[in-house]
Amino acid sequence: MELLIPFTIFIVGFLASILNATVGGGGLFAIPSLMFIGLPPHMAIATERFGNIGTTVGGIWRYYKSGNLRPKLAFALTIIALIAGYIGANIVIALPAETVRQSISFILLAFLPIIILKKNVGVIETKPSRAMLGFGGVAYFLSVLYGATFAAGAGTLILYSLIFFFGYPIIVAKSASMVAWFFQILLTVAIFLSQDLVHLYYGAILIVANFIGAYVGASMAIKKGNAWIKWLFVVVVFISAVKLLFF
Repeated sequence: MELLIPFTIFIVGFLASILNATVGGGGLFAIPSLMFIGLPPHMAIATERFGNIGTTVGGIWRYYKSGNLRPKLAFALTIIALIAGYIGANIVIALPAETVRQSISFILLAFLPIIILKKNVGVIETKPSRAMLGFGGVAYFLSVLYGATFAAGAGTLILYSLIFFFGYPIIVAKSASMVAWFFQILLTVAIFLSQDLVHLYYGAILIVANFIGAYVGASMAIKKGNAWIKWLFVVVVFISAVKLLFF
């Protein structure tokens, strides 16, 4: 029985990080699991974020080896992520979580038909208009802000903004966003640690499990390609929206 909880956390982290390294949404699975084993909500969020240090390192390493990582894009996303991360981590207790989550679910569902009907979205890189770039910048900032605040479902929402507004293929968008996510995590984790919100033992298990899972997930994304990952993305978006809306 003493090993049951650590083993469960490892499996949860491994599976969640496979999703996080491909289409996002792993937090929707990992955070409730940490709450189920007894962590308070804010500690579950902070500990899951701590574990995602492993997710980002594993995913970035694999995407970099494949040649899909674009440094200039990653740098631009990182600057936005750090600003939003600092704001989000400091208001994690203040915002009405249920209202925000329900709003996010409606946004996810609203754009889903467009993602499905436009075959090239997320598969072939397209050149966006200036208006789309402007909307995309705002959408990305708000997505990262949400991620720094509540975490669950943020990776999916961030990917949404990059493929829909900026026209990037899913794998390119994911690889660059993981770099930004890594630096944002370092910032937010430092804040959470200063507030004693991280369960270090559980977090250490998650770092190892998440690293392995993210490497596996990124390898799967590279092997399967954008078209296959797009349909996995559609499924995860729908499940994420329903989860945020009703559970």
